[in-house]
Amino acid sequence: MAGYWEIPEGTDCARKAWITGRLGAALGLIGSAYHIILIPPESAFKAVQTAATSTVTMAHSYVTGSSACVGLGLLAAFTKIGKREGWRIGPPKL
Repeated sequence: MAGYWEIPEGTDCARKAWITGRLGAALGLIGSAYHIILIPPESAFKAVQTAATSTVTMAHSYVTGSSACVGLGLLAAFTKIGKREGWRIGPPKL
């Protein structure tokens, strides 16, 4: 997410929303691709239909939306707290 962290906190919210929206769309397409790989369709038309159906269904499911909202909110909160506190992810310094 090049550019996301360079934007100061509380400014240019539309740009941040655009960046995260693109990320969400990419993850949705990747999820649809995995769905097609795991459950192979009989024809190319059926593959396109499956991709469209699973993507639209995931986008309009309140359970998926709610759990994604909670999960991403917690991830954002821990990321922000971690940056303030100086947390590191990776091998410990010895």
